[in-house]
Amino acid sequence: MKTVDTGEPPFVGLEATQVTLRRDATVQFTQVKRAAPVDDFDLDLPTPLGYRGWTAVS
Repeated sequence: MKTVDTGEPPFVGLEATQVTLRRDATVQFTQVKRAAPVDDFDLDLPTPLGYRGWTAVS
């Protein structure tokens, strides 16, 4: 195992470790995502192509 510097791609700014495995190794992995609070105003509405935001009408 080798510690990867936080300035190296592809995970710039994140702590990472490089691991070397045998070609025939069995790999099991788990992905974890931290839950975020629910945003009642996040509607995820589809928008037409070219949409640039709200414009003021006078």
